[in-house]
Amino acid sequence: MKKFLEKHTELFLIILISVITFFISISNRLLPDDTLWNFGNIYKYYNGDILYTQVNYILTPIFIVIGRIMFSFLGPNFITFAIYNCIIVSSLFLIFYKILKVLKVKQVFAIIITLICFLSIQDKLIMSGANYNTLAFVFYELGILILLKDITNNEYNIRSNIIQGIMLFLVFFTNQKLLIGYGLALFVFELIYFKKKGIINLLQIAGVFILESLIALQIFYLRGNLYDFINICFLGIHDFKANLIADAVGPLYFIIYITSIIVSITLISRTEIERVKNNIELLLCFSVGSFALCFPIFNVYHCGLPGTLFLLLLMYSLYEGLIDLFEDKSFREVIKYVCIIIVVVFILCIPKYTMHIFINYDYIEKDPYSPYFGAILKEEFRTNIKNVTKYLQEQESQGKQTYIVSNYAMYYVIETGKSHDYFDMLNRGNYGINGDDKMIEKIKNMKNTIILVYNKERSAHECYQITVKIKDYIEKNYNCVGEVENYDIYVINN
Repeated sequence: MKKFLEKHTELFLIILISVITFFISISNRLLPDDTLWNFGNIYKYYNGDILYTQVNYILTPIFIVIGRIMFSFLGPNFITFAIYNCIIVSSLFLIFYKILKVLKVKQVFAIIITLICFLSIQDKLIMSGANYNTLAFVFYELGILILLKDITNNEYNIRSNIIQGIMLFLVFFTNQKLLIGYGLALFVFELIYFKKKGIINLLQIAGVFILESLIALQIFYLRGNLYDFINICFLGIHDFKANLIADAVGPLYFIIYITSIIVSITLISRTEIERVKNNIELLLCFSVGSFALCFPIFNVYHCGLPGTLFLLLLMYSLYEGLIDLFEDKSFREVIKYVCIIIVVVFILCIPKYTMHIFINYDYIEKDPYSPYFGAILKEEFRTNIKNVTKYLQEQESQGKQTYIVSNYAMYYVIETGKSHDYFDMLNRGNYGINGDDKMIEKIKNMKNTIILVYNKERSAHECYQITVKIKDYIEKNYNCVGEVENYDIYVINN
């Protein structure tokens, strides 16, 4: 058994992390947050809506394109979305483990560090569902792994520059924010490690990145949605900055950030081993660069992903700084038992979440033909979706246009398969430059239209990222003629 695990450690990690990820993914209620919005956007794109023209997905497209492919092969439902999450998360921490192995960290310590980093963020990371931030971080770490391998094996050449150009493209076209972090980290490390030659390397990397980006932009141009892509992903950034949130991050991550930087810089200044110095410089550059992912929403999830990389930097620095201790046989025996305890803790997580699934079993959608297949929806909300959907369909059968102004709107889009372009996700900064004013202009030009406006008090969850300007405009300028479920009904006939 011991030899089998040593030989198949990567497979063991993938299975362990994937199983936990899957059970966490389907054990939580589907709420109006990134999980619903990402699932809904992929679903709209799968159903034929034009990306950026009808689907106001504010990130560059790789995440949603892969999601659409998975929906095409495995079925457009929540179970497929959970599997997508498993693939992303297990890939992230497999790369994490492989980085440690390239750093020549002994296997048992590499496993411990990987599992500790996973444990530090598992709930928040996985509860957000399959996510563009996590996928972008997969490419970010993959770029680190490839660069580290080339440096360690003295195989850095023009091929390496081409690959780094590709990685820069993958990071950028998954999450444009992270381009800044990856690009700056690569820039600083190239100049530190290669000196003048680093400038040539950077020019080659930039050339590959620009070429690939021009090809991608040409595809958008030929499909007629180039301006919409630029408008949604870049011009709306000013409005999106209104989402600046510092939400219960706590001091832990900042302690990890600061401690890892201090410890790593101290080791760089003291170590005489060139390999160790180069490794820490590389990890330090990319750890600091990863902080770009946090802006503008400084919560546990956004700060936690960079936190795992800072944690890796800290633990590797401590490992190299205390190498004599780690080589001690008695200490290694203790660490083996620690490893066993950590693995047992992970395995015990599985019944914890399976129990949650059993508790909510009656609320899990079991119809394999429903897009909600595998999702937990409480009975009262199923009734809400049914009644609101029925009302919308009745109005549409009379020739009226219907829209919903609420961050719950995506539920009904998924249920009916009928989208309403940008109205399906009225989050701040999610519809380009001066987006609120443009959406209000659309409302001013509407005729024979019904708009449902969420009528409950503006709780923190209802207002999370959503604009209230459009809601306020409707409530102040049009008359409410009734209500259905928790929505006020407004007739728009300008």
